[in-house]
Amino acid sequence: MASARRSCRNNPDVFCYICGQYTLSGDRKNITGFVKRAYGAYFKVKLGDQDKSWAPHTVCKTCVEYLRRWTKGAKTSLKFGIPMVWREPFDHASDCTSAPSILMASTGRIGTASSTPTFHLPAVHWLTAKEIPVPAFTELPDSDDEATSTDERGYTEEEYEAQDSPQPFSQCELNDLVRDLSLSKTSSELLASRLKEKNLLGKDARITFFRRRHEAYMGYFCQEEDLVYCRDVAGLLVKLGAPQYDPRDWRLFIDSCKRSLKCVLLHNGNQFASIPLAHSTTLKEKYEAVKYVLDKIQYEQHQWIICVDLKMVNFLLGQQSGFTKYPCFLCMWDSRDRAQHYVKKEWPAREQLVPGARNIINEPLVDREKILIPPLHLKLGLMKQFTRALDKDGRCFNYLCRAFPGLTIEKLKAGIFDGPQIRQLIKDTEFQNSMNTLECAAWKSFVQVVNNFLGNTKAANHARLVSSMIEAFQKLGCLMSIKMHFLFSHMEKFPENLGAMSDEQGERFHQDMRQMEERYQGSTNSRTCDWLSLFLNENDVSCVNLNGAMSSERRQDHYQAFMSGQVKALSCTDLASRGLDTREVPHVINYEFPKFVADYIHRCGRTGRVGGASAPHVDNLIHCPWEVELVQKIEYAVRKGEEFHNVNANIKRIMTSKTQNEEIKNMESVEGSK
Repeated sequence: MASARRSCRNNPDVFCYICGQYTLSGDRKNITGFVKRAYGAYFKVKLGDQDKSWAPHTVCKTCVEYLRRWTKGAKTSLKFGIPMVWREPFDHASDCTSAPSILMASTGRIGTASSTPTFHLPAVHWLTAKEIPVPAFTELPDSDDEATSTDERGYTEEEYEAQDSPQPFSQCELNDLVRDLSLSKTSSELLASRLKEKNLLGKDARITFFRRRHEAYMGYFCQEEDLVYCRDVAGLLVKLGAPQYDPRDWRLFIDSCKRSLKCVLLHNGNQFASIPLAHSTTLKEKYEAVKYVLDKIQYEQHQWIICVDLKMVNFLLGQQSGFTKYPCFLCMWDSRDRAQHYVKKEWPAREQLVPGARNIINEPLVDREKILIPPLHLKLGLMKQFTRALDKDGRCFNYLCRAFPGLTIEKLKAGIFDGPQIRQLIKDTEFQNSMNTLECAAWKSFVQVVNNFLGNTKAANHARLVSSMIEAFQKLGCLMSIKMHFLFSHMEKFPENLGAMSDEQGERFHQDMRQMEERYQGSTNSRTCDWLSLFLNENDVSCVNLNGAMSSERRQDHYQAFMSGQVKALSCTDLASRGLDTREVPHVINYEFPKFVADYIHRCGRTGRVGGASAPHVDNLIHCPWEVELVQKIEYAVRKGEEFHNVNANIKRIMTSKTQNEEIKNMESVEGSK
């Protein structure tokens, strides 16, 4: 028996022998005789190493199903022509399937990570220099194993091959299905009951599981006013299965959107899932709100490191938001002295964060040494600067317009992309072919920095790569932003592994939470807009839809059909609440009440315009308490004749400002003519 020092830290059987992917327990299958014969028929080699402790003894359900369908002629090939090759490790510290670095590689995409001495990753059919031919199935070879094997669910080899009969869902498989479909508690019970009626649930699956699954964690959370927060972080982590709790192993992520403000714990190294700590649907990104949340989650006790976007950094350190003169919390970098941006690298250090001096307006809420510079937002900021510097009439920018038809031209000009879109462009060779010499040099240097510094890999020459990128961006004509300044002047502040300390995991949690909020709170989005249009047409009310998910040409066609009277109704998102000439519209219905006064004013402004229809109407559908409060605020301001606070929609003030600006321009033109 191997000693503890010589044994693997994890069980090799958590990986699939064929593809090498990490496999959940519910998706693992034992290696049956059928699997061995199909493996030999496809890859022309024998499936071996089953007498070795360092090799996996299970395969994933996906590979088994692909092999079965290949033998039946229902599938032409697997994704790869060479399977995972397993070899005995030299040691169990650095060269092992269970080592953290190897674990990250083996769970990546097939054929994209580098091979290690312990194993060689699968090679897809089209990836190698000499294309690997796709084998044609003729017959299964004879198996050397005479005994009939049984998989984890008790099915024999012959029973498993004949899968034409219904396969009932286990509890784990049902949970995965509910999560993939993003179902609420009620919808989950409905799905489970329907499957139960058709005898498609296993004996271990319980319909009532979804009704009570949250009760085990309710004791760790409490609610005060509009904030739900965790009051026992250490106990929650132990309950979730963490071996122990050490605050130094976790980082805090705080973010907000129009719907909510949320706090999440992320594991350093990303070995555990995100842990929600606080959530509110009414608190916004303000200094007082952030201070209140930090107090409730007892940040002073835990002292986590913090990885947030730069806007949230301003709140945490008491800095003034917006385009300020000294936005850097590490030095006195002058954002307005553009002549020195690419010349001066060393700026005077910012000694203290004192309210009232150098764009500091409040007391810092955390120690600035706890702040991590966010890699994801640096990547987004660099992409923004690159896009802004492109020739808007050139081939490269026109290619971006064609590649992302769902993005508005304003977003494209501003360079507003997300992480998946940037990864899509990095893989797109046609995008690089559309660039001129300067654009291509800047883009290649950006890709090098993303792959060798802003991710899991920190190359030995990362400083030179960053320097080359900044030089290429300068030649392209990019302005230096605060995010580029961090790369230019504060390279020593970045951690060793940016991928392990990134804010990207928090952003994924943010996207998941947004989907949940849309289910429980309702959403003024494209899907609701499309559904409402279908509903009206089915009930003999001619209607067209208009939202941001449509191409600009289609939006224009639908808008013209509505304004010309071809259809009676226009189902739209807030995209149509600004900038459209709708003088003839007599009636506005807020199917989903807006969450902000500014949005309400812009929506109502689509009717009752000068020279438009007489006796205009606005109807509101209200179903939440906070919507009633917003209506009361609007009515109170209207009755009192007061301006709305924090709303850039006070028409009288805006019109006065425009008139004054026009008068100043006229006076300047007259003086210039003299």
